[in-house]
Amino acid sequence: MSGRTAATIGNWLSDREYETVRLLERATLVIEAHPGRDEVDELCAAYAQYASRISGPSLSAGTALVRKYPALTLLIMVMHASEESRASDFWESFWKRLGIQRESKAETELRQAVPKLIRRFNLADYPRMRTRYVQLIGMHAGIPRPSLPGLVSVIVDHLTRGGEPNGAAFTHWLTDPRKPHRLSRVDIPVRTFVSEGGEPAIDLIDRIIDVVAIALGNPATWQSHIDSIAATSSLPKELFSALVDAIETCDAIAVGETGLFDGDGHIEPPRMRLDTTDGSIQLLVPAAPDQRDSRWVVSADGDVTEVSTPQPLVSADGNSMSSPHAIYPVLQPARHISAEHVSIPKRFVFPLVDPKDPLVLFSDGGKLLPLRLPIPLGNVHALVPRGHHLVEGDTGTPINVDVDRGHPVGWGDWHLYVVDTTEVASLQLVKDGVAVGSARPVRRTYIPEVLFADAIRGVCAANGSPLYSERPAVWLPADSVGRKVQWQVGVRRLGSPNWVVNYVWTLEGDDVSCDPFDGLDDAQLGTFEVVVRGPLGSDLRKVFHLAEGITAEADPDYRIPVKGGLSNATITVTCDREAGEVLTIDPPVIDVSGDDAESIATIGDSNGLHVVVVISPPHTEVRLGIPGEPNRWSTLPFVITPRTLIANVCCLTAFPRQLTSTRGLKCGTEPEKFASKNRPNTTSSLTPLRSTPSRLRAGWVGSNQLASLPSCKPRGRHHTTSIS
Repeated sequence: MSGRTAATIGNWLSDREYETVRLLERATLVIEAHPGRDEVDELCAAYAQYASRISGPSLSAGTALVRKYPALTLLIMVMHASEESRASDFWESFWKRLGIQRESKAETELRQAVPKLIRRFNLADYPRMRTRYVQLIGMHAGIPRPSLPGLVSVIVDHLTRGGEPNGAAFTHWLTDPRKPHRLSRVDIPVRTFVSEGGEPAIDLIDRIIDVVAIALGNPATWQSHIDSIAATSSLPKELFSALVDAIETCDAIAVGETGLFDGDGHIEPPRMRLDTTDGSIQLLVPAAPDQRDSRWVVSADGDVTEVSTPQPLVSADGNSMSSPHAIYPVLQPARHISAEHVSIPKRFVFPLVDPKDPLVLFSDGGKLLPLRLPIPLGNVHALVPRGHHLVEGDTGTPINVDVDRGHPVGWGDWHLYVVDTTEVASLQLVKDGVAVGSARPVRRTYIPEVLFADAIRGVCAANGSPLYSERPAVWLPADSVGRKVQWQVGVRRLGSPNWVVNYVWTLEGDDVSCDPFDGLDDAQLGTFEVVVRGPLGSDLRKVFHLAEGITAEADPDYRIPVKGGLSNATITVTCDREAGEVLTIDPPVIDVSGDDAESIATIGDSNGLHVVVVISPPHTEVRLGIPGEPNRWSTLPFVITPRTLIANVCCLTAFPRQLTSTRGLKCGTEPEKFASKNRPNTTSSLTPLRSTPSRLRAGWVGSNQLASLPSCKPRGRHHTTSIS
């Protein structure tokens, strides 16, 4: 640059300005437009030369540069912040790097221009920092390069303690106010970014964790796939390079070599959920990979319970077995639920109720939403303590709940509500007119969605999760103002660093629904993870089980209680596809009889992959118990005595969905096979609490009065049946 004229340098900078503006239009943080270290050095040299030539007594360098090259000015300041971990000497080192004498007037003009430039390019704005210019620049720099080793060390600690490998869980764990020592382990810029960065910070941390988890799970092979990992990480090139150096220099590789994160033997973690059908909070405990006879130790704020997983189903040749879950009901509020197993050298911890911010939220599908995770648009389930209510965070307007689900079992002082967040900016918990905890913002922009067809009826994955016969569709939203937006859609086998398919979709104007397996004609089999990445703040990942083309037909449609167990049933599993390779099933026809509710089969492909699935013909279930107490569903009928009729008990019968022989059945009406000559048919006003309920219910009690039928909750809003 030293030999060029001012006009030549100006033209070159104008070209770079145009390119930077285009990049910032698709970005959320300025760091996403990082062109690389060499390019930044070249930009700084040209920028400094041009600044020295255009400044004069009537026009300072700061004003001239902001007017002429606003995007480059913002980019260079943020790129400098990404190389520094100290904010105290930012301006001194900034001018030194440019080789320009420090001038207070130019510096003041650059400071005041920062928030204006951020708003001009529609980047992430942080109102609390508009007058803290250096911190605002640092927010758009993300994680400074010198701070990465400390952050990686803390991430490894989080993962080895059983933390979920995602940005939201890590952010919540790191910023726990009761554990301030965790946050003190990272540099100040990282603390600020994690605490104040919101959705973009969560997504950037999530992408970093994804790379760290791949390295831990594949300590011997991950570096041989470094180009593929870099291409799909969606991290800026310089940040990814610094991250690789940080992983290599810390003890992450030594931890990975212990086998704790073996990518070829993925350890399924326990998970917290809300059973949206029954309205109960549960911890799903998976079968451990080793020492299955040993019990899990589950603790709810120190109240320890030993939990055994059900005995697995074993194939006739003994080579295949299922991996059933155990369900641990959370029968009272707890700060933390933890789970440990002797064969797994880490402890899984799930924050549940924060006494200072007790609002507990679940997604429409029942997934626990961490405090730091923005609330999705649509329906969410809210657990609210007695005496509290929900208001709109900005205006204080009371929120009208769509459905009052009553009290979850054991949570007598709490209400479970279904809330529609479509017209709400944030949710705030209030007691006696005083805000409790912080407002939970609602994600106002549409994010990608993974859309599934109905799961295979009568067949599920080895761990009991839904098994799908059709590929999911990924819905990608276009930019609201018509600008180009890029979405990276990749799918890989769970725990593998290699992508099966990975594409970049560029949208301009219209939304797109795409096939994540685009280009693959053969039937896909296994457990997959689809990852969608776009502008920071809009990432998405989903795990699902797929056996493409598999169909199952049960005869009869569902099993009913008979003497000695359930009625006999035959289920036939086939694979029918118009093109490409088809899957094989062994055995293709399964007979189930007596008190056996399930059996197993193996599905294979031409590559030698074999997946165990559970065959469970649809069947009725019965539940009998006292409202407010935990009652389990059973495939066997209960013996009801006169004493039972006197007590305050309810009996519920659940029928499978998609009944063909009882097509006219309505919720709350007994099918013909269950009708009794001595007991008239009953009808009720039961309404499905989800758009696709997993089962239909009918209920009755032995009283000639109005009967309470808590189809989803023991106390609270209930459905009634009139017995004549």
